[in-house]
Amino acid sequence: MAILEAGGRSQETFRTSKVDKAMLALCGRQYWTRTWIVQEILLAKEIFVYCGVAKVHWTTFADFFDIDNVMVSNTWGESSRISPVIESAAADIVRAKIDRNTKGSQPRPLMDLIKLCHKQQSTDIRDKIYALHGLASDTEDMVIDYDVPVEQLLVIVLKRTLASIPPTNNLDIENARIEILQTEETLRDALGIYHYIEEVDNIIYAEERRITSKCKTKAIKAIQADAQGSPHYLSWRHQILEGALSNRFLGPSPRSVKEGLDLFHSPTKSVEAWHGARKTTAQRRYRHLDM
Repeated sequence: MAILEAGGRSQETFRTSKVDKAMLALCGRQYWTRTWIVQEILLAKEIFVYCGVAKVHWTTFADFFDIDNVMVSNTWGESSRISPVIESAAADIVRAKIDRNTKGSQPRPLMDLIKLCHKQQSTDIRDKIYALHGLASDTEDMVIDYDVPVEQLLVIVLKRTLASIPPTNNLDIENARIEILQTEETLRDALGIYHYIEEVDNIIYAEERRITSKCKTKAIKAIQADAQGSPHYLSWRHQILEGALSNRFLGPSPRSVKEGLDLFHSPTKSVEAWHGARKTTAQRRYRHLDM
């Protein structure tokens, strides 16, 4: 704490291994991993960090996580590596507090808070969601119910999150799909759920089909917009369309716009085959965890 009291922005001090070890010891304490302290710190107007009889103001503590202060020097006094302290639970809370203050104390969506606080621990795993309830902007109608099984809580939050994702403004289906799968993965990690759940897979599949349907409509509009041009002229719209229709989850990569539209209008067998393959892959992915 004496190092902290000396001033948070002293690069010369922080760059030494001695200071780095001291900060790691402080930030590695179990206190920082408690889920409920996130709410306490984010809502507090003034904070002091105590260690024994010593104390520093929160702003001084937060200064030690500035990008200029996380480089640790080697034997020759040159910056050689980023301090592991930047990956600590304390660092996540500091970033969450800075983010909240930067946003003018405007609440963030629940999923954003879950991502920021994914390292937190709790006796009841459901507190990793419920402890953030009062901080989020989109939980007004979400009921806190500790009788809900953890798997069902995953389904509830996943549905809410996917419903709030703004529609894609282009034909980049793959990136939209990646966002969906990353959302699922983040929630699974937060709640410690790694086994296959059919309802979750059905939600993901339905969302992917919804996005595909929207892109299909945009694709047809893109074709119509270019209908008056030369049939051999590959416009930027066609390039976007080609990229969208070649996403692997749609099936075989079409070589042309026509093949892509044919795939869209084809019977659902290819889509069902893809869904079956994805489910088989998912079951294989989680099977070893059920043993």
